[in-house]
Amino acid sequence: MMTNTKTQKQEVFINTFNELHKLLNEKLKSDFLLTDKGKGKVSTYDLTFSECIYTIKKYKNNKYRDFSRYIDELYLVNNLRNTIIHDSTNKFYDIAEPSDNTMKIMEVLFNRFVKPISIKNYINDKKAMQPIILNPETSLSEMLNYISKYKISQFPVFNSNELMGMISDNGITNFIANKNETGGILFEEEKISDLIESNLDLEENRKSYEILYIEDELYQVIDRFADVESINKYILISKSGNKIFRSKEDLVGIFTPADISEIMIFLDSKN
Repeated sequence: MMTNTKTQKQEVFINTFNELHKLLNEKLKSDFLLTDKGKGKVSTYDLTFSECIYTIKKYKNNKYRDFSRYIDELYLVNNLRNTIIHDSTNKFYDIAEPSDNTMKIMEVLFNRFVKPISIKNYINDKKAMQPIILNPETSLSEMLNYISKYKISQFPVFNSNELMGMISDNGITNFIANKNETGGILFEEEKISDLIESNLDLEENRKSYEILYIEDELYQVIDRFADVESINKYILISKSGNKIFRSKEDLVGIFTPADISEIMIFLDSKN
């Protein structure tokens, strides 16, 4: 005879599982409805946990790259949940008692999906330096001082409160090399506007950045750098929920592919 009797661990496991399932259903439903399995389903349809996993796998090379890292764990907790719910009896109510390791896995999944770490959490915890913003009148000498002092080589350029684009080490190097070929360069006299005018670096980098909201999940930064093509991409962080820059004060962070390893270490330390 089936029973609802559960151990304390099983109760905690099932309650956490249900919260995870609810969250995944909300996040994945719209994409599931576009799949072969989802066609014909109404918008009020609730995904089974297996359908949640199916959707993550279906889009793993696109928008759910990070989710797909947890496929094995999601299968594990789903199988255990089904055993607890469907196979437990009065006599063998503890037949599927979650191990300490399984409870830890569930905790990791819960923290990852239900209570994810935000970009803001990371920036505040790491006490990340505010981006150094240049304007067209900034001298190259001043910019080079920033490079020497802070060991950075990516600079957003704002004309008043409008983001013009990004200047990279590649554009800086090309500009200096071209100037050297034509007779040398006086860094105090050259301005960012001269660099912009002399090469296409800024134009090329107009499409090399993406904007994320500071309250977005930190995992989204990892997802954005998943492609090989993103090696020269920047992630700019805005205080605006519309993912725009109303003013230069909205720009509060910059991520490059070089930051990924540190982000991964940070996330692992929180699990």
